[in-house]
Amino acid sequence: MKDCAETKNHQARLCHLKKWPNFSGYGFSLRTDSLKNEHRVENVELLSPSESGGLLAGDIILLVNNKSVGKSRFILTVIQVDRLSHIEVVKMIKEKQDVELLVAQPYDLAYFKKFKDPLTLASKDPKRCETSVEFHVLIFRKNGTEMEQQIFY
Repeated sequence: MKDCAETKNHQARLCHLKKWPNFSGYGFSLRTDSLKNEHRVENVELLSPSESGGLLAGDIILLVNNKSVGKSRFILTVIQVDRLSHIEVVKMIKEKQDVELLVAQPYDLAYFKKFKDPLTLASKDPKRCETSVEFHVLIFRKNGTEMEQQIFY
């Protein structure tokens, strides 16, 4: 979803991903960087619910269903949230038919971290993205012609 990927400067995205019945999972992989305390999106599959929902390779996941996934060492709160493990984050994402991910690209996250409460700042006015219930596929025939097929989920 190209339109959703285009954000204002320093704007997070709230990606509401919905599983499709004929697709396995959401169509992205997740890597956890313990040194940076980040859960990073990798390998967003073409024509997947994740691509349709505005997820980009390199996105850093800040919230899963409104729950923080990283240690809030830079957030001034009385209760400090412990970083969730890779397995816990994957479980939170996979356990339901839809999931909301608050994500930011690394350059946006670096900007948010300059402030006292970066998670609140990132959550303030995110660009909202949602998995489409339909997508278009170009089908190429043997004779070289192409036709567009609209698929609904």
